[in-house]
Amino acid sequence: MRGLPLSAVFALIACGSTSYEERDPSFQPPDAAQQLDGGRRDGGATVDAGTRDAGLTGDAGTSTDGGRTDAGAGVCGPLTCSGCCSAGQCKTGQLVSQCGKNGATCAACTSFERCGSAQSCEVDPMITWLAQPTAASLTHQDWDGLSEPDLKLDLRCPATRSMSNGSSPTVEDSYDPTWSTGGCTATTLDLLTGGFGFEANEVDLQFDDTVCGFTTVAITEADLRAGKIVATSPCAGLTSLTISFTKQ
Repeated sequence: MRGLPLSAVFALIACGSTSYEERDPSFQPPDAAQQLDGGRRDGGATVDAGTRDAGLTGDAGTSTDGGRTDAGAGVCGPLTCSGCCSAGQCKTGQLVSQCGKNGATCAACTSFERCGSAQSCEVDPMITWLAQPTAASLTHQDWDGLSEPDLKLDLRCPATRSMSNGSSPTVEDSYDPTWSTGGCTATTLDLLTGGFGFEANEVDLQFDDTVCGFTTVAITEADLRAGKIVATSPCAGLTSLTISFTKQ
């Protein structure tokens, strides 16, 4: 060391304080992530290593139903209900207040209906109805040809009865009589199977003239629902007869 000049001594001291990093420019110091997982932890690796994404852990389409949930799942309708739907809930569909099937909206049957075996509202076969003629139009003339006819009806409910069980008041001097009273009663089943029967007579002092012999008018469930039927030309002496139906 004695033979070295002072400047060389200072140079050796400076070389001894130089770090390894300064001597090797290619060296890259390890960061915290490399020291913990060998360089594999980055913003995407440590969180899910490239496999965990929002769809596997938190995605509503995966964790809830595997992507198969749709708007129709769990909703009352044809695919989920054999009865009927009321306020989004499946009902049996067999009640008067909730009648229906195949996921249709529940129907409320009327006072003269029931929820039938087909799970639809139908007229109750055991309900009693008043069948009342309310109006008629005649072509028949009075026997003397001078005055208008006086019409009276004898009624059978159902028409299959052997004798009348009702009548209408006599309306005098009219080709278009109307009635507000009279009639006969029968059940739904009897009217649908047997019909409505009547005879029409023009009342005279001595002998009554026949306007219509015994005539049957077929009655349907639609007529009962409508509350009336207008029979067109039910016989030769009448151009029309209106019959109303009132639940008893």
